[in-house]
Amino acid sequence: MRKYMILLLLVMAAGLQAQESCAKVFQANDGTKNASISALVINAKTGNVVDQFNKDLVLAPASCTKVLTTCTALELFGADYCFSTYLESRDSIRNGVVSGDLYIRGTGDPTLGSRDLGDRQFLGKWVNALKRRGVTHIKGNIVADLSFLDNEATNPTWQWEDMGNYYAPGISAIAYMDNTMVISLKSTQIGEKVTILGTNPNYPGLQFVNEIRGAGIDYDGALVNGVPFCDTRFLRGSIPANKDVFGLKGDIPNPGLLLAHHLRAALLDSGIVVDGTTGYTFQSDSPKRVVLYTHHSEPLSEIVKVTNVDSNNLYAEQLFRLIGSRAGTPATIDNAIRVEQYCWSNRGVNLKTAIIHDGCGLSANNAISASQYVNLLTYMRSKSKNWDAFYASLPVSGVSGTLKTLLAKTPLQGRVHAKSGTIAHTRSYAGYIEGADGETYIFAIIVNKASCKSRVTREQIEKYLLAVMEGR
Repeated sequence: MRKYMILLLLVMAAGLQAQESCAKVFQANDGTKNASISALVINAKTGNVVDQFNKDLVLAPASCTKVLTTCTALELFGADYCFSTYLESRDSIRNGVVSGDLYIRGTGDPTLGSRDLGDRQFLGKWVNALKRRGVTHIKGNIVADLSFLDNEATNPTWQWEDMGNYYAPGISAIAYMDNTMVISLKSTQIGEKVTILGTNPNYPGLQFVNEIRGAGIDYDGALVNGVPFCDTRFLRGSIPANKDVFGLKGDIPNPGLLLAHHLRAALLDSGIVVDGTTGYTFQSDSPKRVVLYTHHSEPLSEIVKVTNVDSNNLYAEQLFRLIGSRAGTPATIDNAIRVEQYCWSNRGVNLKTAIIHDGCGLSANNAISASQYVNLLTYMRSKSKNWDAFYASLPVSGVSGTLKTLLAKTPLQGRVHAKSGTIAHTRSYAGYIEGADGETYIFAIIVNKASCKSRVTREQIEKYLLAVMEGR
């Protein structure tokens, strides 16, 4: 009994010491001493806790949400999965003629025309494929079939100030050119409204309500606001004065419709006659159609890598909706949430107390704990067939992606493979540390409501990780 009590006291003392090491680092800074923090570090081989603080407290994880999204997508669809986009008609080609509409049916591929991944010259291949099928004349319209997803293109928990900006574009069964356009502006003197020169790509029918003015600043202080499928965008804020050309990024209102415009133009340029115009639909009779050509994306392993290394919100949200399609189509946000919960409950990772609203982390209503992240990451390392693809998708400290400056020129440079998360007053990291002792450690830390600059919170997290790993 005496030995048992001594052992229990030693375990309790170790737990208190672990909590103190985290608390001391963050209490030493005025901006983080009153922040909400959840942290856990374990030895991957033994499962022993190295350090922990409020490990079960659920907090907003920001872009660390992408860890859950990408792990779920890999588990459900596999690293080799490719999105498919179909060119279809209602009838077979007869004497080179498509008698009705030509449909572009999407299934959520985020890479069509993307600057980050895939073939940006794919339209020429589509046209050539139709020519090989003998198509010379399309009597109907070019129609974007968006029926794979529902028409709730933005998450209802996102803030209005985000919607319409390039980092919060609408999600669609057909994503195109990263769902992003660049608005070219010209500014003159301070206080004067800027002039809109045009957009790239050009979007037919787009209108602006412009309130942007030149200012004595050297940064982009402007925002684009708007909702999907609406051709009006509100511009507000300020940009540097006296700029001949200044690029402001915003979303494309209807990327599927823009792709239909571009395909029609490419067909006409190639000599194929198109009698109709362009359109889009959320209603589909695709089982009755003839598939004329199928376009495949890069494999999911590559898509997940862009998602995590670059913290790409569009890619994450498209994957989130793909996850929802496992419960049926049109895929919905609610289905995506339910499928994620079901996926991990079957794999022994308890997410019952987690709150998930989106796939990218823009929603401030998301909440997850450090222990839930560590359990998820432990499963991926020890049990998942997709471990290699997931681990390769994580940025490396001081080396790549969103971790390029984290722990640079410290003993942990190149040793941390993790996802980061940053929104206002929130910083989070979750991943793996390759210790100098040859051991692997799994960790997660989430800091909410820090009153200091984000950079300062990051510095405190760096101090914490260095302190925890010192001497190991």
